[in-house]
Amino acid sequence: MSYVGLKHLLAELALAAVQQPGDAGWPPVAAAYAALAADATHRPVRRTELLKRAAALARPPAPAPSNAEIDLLIARGLLAAQDDGSVALTDAFLPYAAYLERQAPRLLDALAELRRPAATAATPAVRIGAALFNARLFFECHEWFEAVWKATTGPRRDLYQGIVQAAAAFYHFEKGNAHGCATLMRKARARLAPYPSHVAGVDLGRFASGLAQWDAHFTGGPRPRAFPTLGLLPRSDRARKE
Repeated sequence: MSYVGLKHLLAELALAAVQQPGDAGWPPVAAAYAALAADATHRPVRRTELLKRAAALARPPAPAPSNAEIDLLIARGLLAAQDDGSVALTDAFLPYAAYLERQAPRLLDALAELRRPAATAATPAVRIGAALFNARLFFECHEWFEAVWKATTGPRRDLYQGIVQAAAAFYHFEKGNAHGCATLMRKARARLAPYPSHVAGVDLGRFASGLAQWDAHFTGGPRPRAFPTLGLLPRSDRARKE
């Protein structure tokens, strides 16, 4: 196990959760553990303490956190049971605990968005990918849209590949890989450039404008105030704008 192992485990769990956001009870538990353990250099956390914090983080209509979600995270290898009944991050992941601390709250944001009533012209797959991107779950967004891209034929295939590359650019940015993020951003913008400003239920014009600002930053310009947003068009706008 390693940073790569933690990254892929969290992504696998997250991608399952966003497909059934109403049933995902473990994300508040992971976020609660990250918050509590970070306060004391990832000390073991008692189950009662963990569930109390998780209940405070859970956002209705999410299911109430329970010991079953803790047991799930133990079974999947994220957490490890201690002799006194408390839980802690698996030893192999301890050097990379900051990644869990960053990703776990972001997943709560993505799930909160997906639990809202769908009112977009985008497909469910695009809606999920947008929620991941906008929550800054860039690696998870990359994995999700890569599957969409590979399953797509026809004129929209490059659209999805461009979003994959944009998500990868920001993932590398957060890793501090300046060359990687700049290279991938150029590729993403080239892939997306031929498409109209509104396509597949996506406000691509706004997204592309945000990417351009970050592209300039990657090549020496000032940092934009916020990350780009993969905005989705309302259903009522689809016929008029696409």
